[in-house]
Amino acid sequence: MGLTISNSDFDGNTEYSASCDGRHYWGGFLLYGETTQISLVNNFIHKTSGRSPKIGGSADQNVVVHAANNFFSDNSGHAFDVAASAYVLAEGNYFDTVTTPNLDDEDGNFFVPTAASDCVSSLSRDCELNVLTDSGTLAGYNEDAVKNILSSYTTQIGGYSVAAASKLSAATANFGVGSVSSSSATTATSTDSTAASESSSVSSSAATDATLSVS
Repeated sequence: MGLTISNSDFDGNTEYSASCDGRHYWGGFLLYGETTQISLVNNFIHKTSGRSPKIGGSADQNVVVHAANNFFSDNSGHAFDVAASAYVLAEGNYFDTVTTPNLDDEDGNFFVPTAASDCVSSLSRDCELNVLTDSGTLAGYNEDAVKNILSSYTTQIGGYSVAAASKLSAATANFGVGSVSSSSATTATSTDSTAASESSSVSSSAATDATLSVS
């Protein structure tokens, strides 16, 4: 199954907080599947305290995720929780005030490029680095396993143009329920564009069509 989650506002504000700080622990993401490919792009994920997202976790699954150009903000716990049988490339994402950008799980596979050239061997293109401000460390693990998987997605992931990491605003036309305009580049609006080279961590350019689709 192929799934795209894009241009969405995931607001973790809650009165029923497992972390007792008004933040949702699950963050809205539990990405599992026996054979599943997911593009997670141009989303605003904020006011959470963990598992934002949680990916994989069972030996009988195979989950491949391309996480690009998302804005993670105001997370008192952790963002990425990449577990067993999950293969994740994170590039061009912006982390602002995220205590722990990712957990380290020896059973998971998480690729976080630290140089633009890190993606060339597997995707035949440069990566876009992640940017972190007032946040913990974003670090990959078992990255070679992800690179091996990515070589099978040179069209889907290698052919996607990732933009430089930037903050996104929820006050844009394409966030929320309703019709989607023809340009994600204008609706997934940058409020504080920062060149990814200023901090180390992942790349492709905003898609020309902003959609939430299942194929």
